Amino acid sequence: MLYELCDLFRRCKRALDSYMSLRKAFLLALIVFGFLLYVGPSVFRWVRKKTPIMIDPNIGCIAANMNALLRESQFFDASVYRSYEPDEPYFLPYVGNGKIGVPLDNKEELYVYYKRYLSAPISYHPIVQVDIPGASTQEGTAVHYTSGIAYKFQCFNMRRHPVSVIHQVYAYRLAPSLLIQQIEIMNPLNEDLTLILRQESSTSSENTPLVITLQTETSLNIKYFLKK
Repeated sequence: MLYELCDLFRRCKRALDSYMSLRKAFLLALIVFGFLLYVGPSVFRWVRKKTPIMIDPNIGCIAANMNALLRESQFFDASVYRSYEPDEPYFLPYVGNGKIGVPLDNKEELYVYYKRYLSAPISYHPIVQVDIPGASTQEGTAVHYTSGIAYKFQCFNMRRHPVSVIHQVYAYRLAPSLLIQQIEIMNPLNEDLTLILRQESSTSSENTPLVITLQTETSLNIKYFLKK
């Protein structure tokens, strides 16, 4: 009888010890959770401050170049499009003078007057393309209605420094067959920059790209005339 009572006491003691361990673990977990809830936001803000979110510098470059035209668009004097805002409504950027015209889309094909409007596409792409091999890019287009000038903006990310390329395209009204493209390239790097200029053509022999080198911290202005 005494042996059975001692065994019952030992079993009750083990059960009580187990219950006390669970209760202590629960209290400890509750204290740790409360501490994390208290200091967690401060730790998160400190970590974000030490490791800021990396933003594409090309976006800031495009926004800076298009800032004036964005203000004009608020008064319906311009239409803008930015590649990093794909859901933004916009009109097709188009420049012309009633005799010739070209849209700044993927094809950039020349249209001429036929049957009372610019309805006849020609297998010719007059717009000169600028590219920097291996660099990520963002683009933007705009049409300024009051001046009749179409713009194309490109920013290339070169080691976190954006290289800015601004195209202006307009059709001369006094000479209806004259289309002008002006290109401005800014090199902010402390080293020379290699660019490729290309104009698509209907024949492969005329589609040879032009490779140029832009010196450090300089700009380049190119004006291209097309007369058909």
